[in-house]
Amino acid sequence: MGTPKTRRTGFDLAPFLDALPAARREKARRLAEVFAEATGERPVLWGSIVGFGTTTTASGGRTHEWPAVGFAVRGTRLALYGLRGSQDADELLTRLGPHEGAVSCVYLKGVDDVDIGVLTELVRRGHARSAVPGPAGDPRQPSA
Repeated sequence: MGTPKTRRTGFDLAPFLDALPAARREKARRLAEVFAEATGERPVLWGSIVGFGTTTTASGGRTHEWPAVGFAVRGTRLALYGLRGSQDADELLTRLGPHEGAVSCVYLKGVDDVDIGVLTELVRRGHARSAVPGPAGDPRQPSA
């Protein structure tokens, strides 16, 4: 198996968000605020995924890094990663508001129509469940 397609890019988030159409840009900025507040992490671009923290995952017999939690703007929907996978998450999702679920993602059409407190708690718990610490000075470390 080759190198995973989704890797930390080191690109700055601001130009990435600025390049999005206005309606999507505002949703992405709001999500970035929620994720940063909930995790205490700085956003890092992983291709087109805005990630917060890092976890280790295995596929094809290899281990690789992946965002602990994050989101991506996918057409008219927002794909949220790392929020599912536990019984407490399922209970919180019932209170989130309008969303669609998949095996590993939660899809939102917008941010204003969901309960931000519940979303923040989902992000916080997802991050706490899977984030691994990086070395000192690593962009995965929480901001001061």
